[in-house]
Amino acid sequence: RGTREAVFISLRLALIAAYSRRGADLPLILDDVLVNFDTGRAQAAARVLRDFAALGHQAIMFTCHEHIMQMFYDIGVQVRVLPPHGQS
Repeated sequence: RGTREAVFISLRLALIAAYSRRGADLPLILDDVLVNFDTGRAQAAARVLRDFAALGHQAIMFTCHEHIMQMFYDIGVQVRVLPPHGQS
């Protein structure tokens, strides 16, 4: 599953980059795409996503997993934690 998800992430990045070169900026919105990766691959993918955003692409990643949130925080990505359902 992790390999398949890595391929899908790569395809999304390539598609967004291709549209961007033609003047259409699309956001990258991902929901728990790293949960099936082993730790090393998840860390590498997090760095790739961080670097992709640093190029000017808007990237939004959702996760309910604390360890994935921490992984992004550890590499300097701005992390926002939404309040639990029913709380504001």
